[in-house]
Amino acid sequence: MEKYFQIGQISAGWICGKLTDGKSTVYFSNSYITNFLDDFMLALLTIMNEYPADEYKELFRTVEEPTASIWKVAVVPDNLITIHIDSFSSMECVELIRSEHLCFPKASFLQDFIAEMERILNKFGLYGYRMEWDSEFPLSLFLKLKSVYEKTDVMSVSEISEMENQGVIASCTSLEKECKMLQSCL
Repeated sequence: MEKYFQIGQISAGWICGKLTDGKSTVYFSNSYITNFLDDFMLALLTIMNEYPADEYKELFRTVEEPTASIWKVAVVPDNLITIHIDSFSSMECVELIRSEHLCFPKASFLQDFIAEMERILNKFGLYGYRMEWDSEFPLSLFLKLKSVYEKTDVMSVSEISEMENQGVIASCTSLEKECKMLQSCL
């Protein structure tokens, strides 16, 4: 079976790939002007109630230069993930030129997405990814997504006390557990 999510190229601030649900295929070629993988992972975590939806992160914009798209990710009944993409003729998102809708089994899509991110990490490395994309790989979001999919507590959040953080309680996770999870990607 064909993969649901594939990255074909990351080079000089462009990330190109495709989404396919077996019925429709959407090719994308997004520029560095927006941070595609970061935004996409935030959307996935948001729809699974694993990230605070304080800014409607399930909806994000991509820039293809000169066109732009609005992506909306959702979970619908029967444990399906839908991705709706409206593409516009310019970055101002005024004239709609195409609208596409894809639907995926949630568990299969997440499995595919995580495997593709592991492939990207192994292919480029963290610094190599930054050199090509000009932003950091969204490692913490990826590990959180992997942890949610695998149903582990690796990314569970605890607190740093006021005494340890100059009078302010703060969130923290275990770097040791995170490093072990990252090691499992190799």
